[in-house]
Amino acid sequence: MKKIFAIAAILACLCLNFKQTAHAIGSVCTSSSPGAYCLTLTNGSVCSCADEQLNRGDGSSVVRTVTMTLTGSATGGTVSNFTTDQILVPYSRPSKITLTQYLRGFALYDGKVIPGTTAPTNLFSLTVADQDGLDFTQGSLSSLPNNAVTWKSFGSGTVSGSPCIDSPLTISLSGSTVNSATVTLKFDVIR
Repeated sequence: MKKIFAIAAILACLCLNFKQTAHAIGSVCTSSSPGAYCLTLTNGSVCSCADEQLNRGDGSSVVRTVTMTLTGSATGGTVSNFTTDQILVPYSRPSKITLTQYLRGFALYDGKVIPGTTAPTNLFSLTVADQDGLDFTQGSLSSLPNNAVTWKSFGSGTVSGSPCIDSPLTISLSGSTVNSATVTLKFDVIR
């Protein structure tokens, strides 16, 4: 009987420390990253990666980090709007699922915007909106500097202060005209 409890305790410990990773946490997504999914848009492109961590802080939450590198077109510098339905999570099981499915039921918690070496026009803006047009960033990613990393907490800075993702999100970059400019958007969702 004691052996059964010991085995159960070991399995519980292993489950709490499980981590599923498509690339190293904190790294910037590139088309060569394991688990990266790249999408060519009408104007520009986007590459996306995703991480998952269990047991962050209080032991009961699940945090998923999504990293997207947006590249402006070579002529005009624009990036077409795209949705999370257009992006696959390559390492998901049992089969590939969309980023929308991967994020469903999570709340957008915080985000970091990192301008690339070829940066977008100064005071560019990003939105992450649901199918009803609600900007989950609450306008906090507007008029961004092109020479500094920006970090923002969304909602009230708590899970209960942010709406849950229940539909495809549309990611929009506006205000940039720099040819082939890149910007990386990293955001955490939590449940």
